[in-house]
Amino acid sequence: MELHESYKYFALYGALVSWICGAWLTVRTRHENKKTTSELAATGSANYFIFAVGLSASAILLALCAFGYVRHELTLSGVFYKLLSVALMLQFVTAWVPDTKGWRHQVHYYSAWIMSYLLLSLGALLLVEDDFSKVFIHFQTFGIGMLVSMAAVGTYAGRPGATNKQFLRSQQLYFFLFQVLLLVRIYG
Repeated sequence: MELHESYKYFALYGALVSWICGAWLTVRTRHENKKTTSELAATGSANYFIFAVGLSASAILLALCAFGYVRHELTLSGVFYKLLSVALMLQFVTAWVPDTKGWRHQVHYYSAWIMSYLLLSLGALLLVEDDFSKVFIHFQTFGIGMLVSMAAVGTYAGRPGATNKQFLRSQQLYFFLFQVLLLVRIYG
């Protein structure tokens, strides 16, 4: 086994960390009527610690998989890795700049929204490789379905009249769909 193959499972570990910390935060704050996961995290220092550690750990593990394994095994465009780097840096900013009042809210807000739009672009880039024959038609069909689902969830969340809980669940589903798309591309 080559060294880069040992990085293969870090994306799965990152997704699991994200899901566990997200579920833990959601359970801890189930009685809060907040619109975003970031707002839930800002309800207490323990909640914020769960949020920050979960986002940071998942970003590190995804980076290890992407740059340690994926770049050796898949022929994804260089644009993918550049956008992924930006998205992961924004994930760290989102994790460690709390969604509180003032300038912190602005920094957190813009980093989170830019990152979420980058995820849709990254998902699309997962469907395209330099060697197109390596991307199976079944994955392309699945991937397009996942991208359409992500866009639909994002549209549903932003519709007028959406409740805080609907927006929150849509936000969580959006990130879950991206993680599933990424995992299927890596392990499929």
